[in-house]
Amino acid sequence: MLHQPYKVVATLLDKMVETNKESQKKYEWEKLVAQVDVLSKRVTELKSKPGRRKRTSPFESANRERGMRLQDTQITHMMTGHYPPFAEDSLNYTMGDSEDEE
Repeated sequence: MLHQPYKVVATLLDKMVETNKESQKKYEWEKLVAQVDVLSKRVTELKSKPGRRKRTSPFESANRERGMRLQDTQITHMMTGHYPPFAEDSLNYTMGDSEDEE
């Protein structure tokens, strides 16, 4: 390889890199296909199992939705609530020493 012209060595190395990339792509493709096979088997297993769904009355559904709306309202209020800023004389003031103390 040392006694070959630069152009031949460059071409040879390029082909080696291409081959390596192709084998890497093939490996990744086979890995993805195997994952899809496993997932499809799990899906068919889940579909074949008899599903037990709890039937709820419209009244229960309405109560659940009302509870969710109430929680959303409470969370929104907490997020947008205006809290008083900490003052130096507040019990919660923990921002270090005041500026006028030396």
